[in-house]
Amino acid sequence: MENGQTPIIESSAAPEIQHDVPTPTPSPKNHKKLLWILGIALILAIATAITFAVLYFTKPTPEQPSNEAPTSEEEPPVSTDSEEVEITDTLLKQDLDEKIAILHAITEKGTLFTLNAYLYGHFNTLYTEGDLSEIAKLTHVVNSIQPDYILSYEEQELIAKEEGLEHNEVSEGVKAETVVAKYYDIFGKKLEKAVVNSQTYCPGVQYNVEHDFYYLIHRCGGTGPFMASIYKYKYTTDNEHAYVYASVATFNGEDNKIYCDYISDSDNLPAVCGENANANDPMIDENNYQDFAQYRFVFNKADNGTYYFVKVEKL
Repeated sequence: MENGQTPIIESSAAPEIQHDVPTPTPSPKNHKKLLWILGIALILAIATAITFAVLYFTKPTPEQPSNEAPTSEEEPPVSTDSEEVEITDTLLKQDLDEKIAILHAITEKGTLFTLNAYLYGHFNTLYTEGDLSEIAKLTHVVNSIQPDYILSYEEQELIAKEEGLEHNEVSEGVKAETVVAKYYDIFGKKLEKAVVNSQTYCPGVQYNVEHDFYYLIHRCGGTGPFMASIYKYKYTTDNEHAYVYASVATFNGEDNKIYCDYISDSDNLPAVCGENANANDPMIDENNYQDFAQYRFVFNKADNGTYYFVKVEKL
């Protein structure tokens, strides 16, 4: 070597040769297995999506009130409370009979009673309009109570003079508290005491403010051609009401005929149901009551169990 040069050593090793390593390819068997896995995964994904959609879009929502009438399948069963059943309670029947008697200003409480010619005209509104006037109600109530307020001779004279009455027309009466209680027992309403003095009725009733009592005025009279017979043939209740069914016959003294209804207008007579030569003979009974006009007296049942008169209905 010259001039200090580093000697070049030549290697005898063969140069390194780079080779591409081939990527292994799956076998046909493994390829099929992979396709099966992918297919199953896809099916499961679709099934999951469908299930989620069904659950989401069909989930129950809060019920909203409907304005539509329920179908026959949805209607609740009919309550038996509305069905009328026969009244077997003797005391209840007696109570209803007493109230019906007072409505007619009579004392008869049996199955059949008669309104004579003197009383007949006072009940037109009961059978034509279903109720009585206020003065009629009060007069009948007072008339049904035994007098419990007896005036001294001096009081009789004083009140008679003030009211323009005869001395004996105010000899006795009924305390207001007694009348108020009886009135409520029949009609279930509070009685306005002084209203009666502004109304006319015959026989009449007056209220005395100073002594707080009622007294009847017997200054009316007269007769009429008609007599009515009322036959009560059935008592029922539906737990909220009591009903008393009755048929009405009217005797006309002008032609001695029996008419099939209550006569309210002599110019518009109902059908004839027979003749009766004697006005006192029975006109209606259990054998023929169905031939006559039928009515029912309606009473409402209060919370205390008392039945109050409401109206009369023509059937």
